[in-house]
Amino acid sequence: RREIRSSRADRMHKEDQMASWLSGCTATLALIDRADGFLHVAHLGDSEGMLALASGDLFLLTEPHSPRREDEQQRIAAAGGW
Repeated sequence: RREIRSSRADRMHKEDQMASWLSGCTATLALIDRADGFLHVAHLGDSEGMLALASGDLFLLTEPHSPRREDEQQRIAAAGGW
């Protein structure tokens, strides 16, 4: 019975580790302020925002906060992560 509990606990621990590796949160928000004629964009995580014009032109509005980027790795390390 102890072995069953142990293997179950091991499996749950592995599932928790995998869930934390795969989980995350991202968001991108865009607001058109008609009063001042500005487009305000905010984002977090590794989401990306693009602006598509009727002409077909595309503009990247954000850079993802991905730990794959060297500057993000440095920022995370400087904040005490990893």
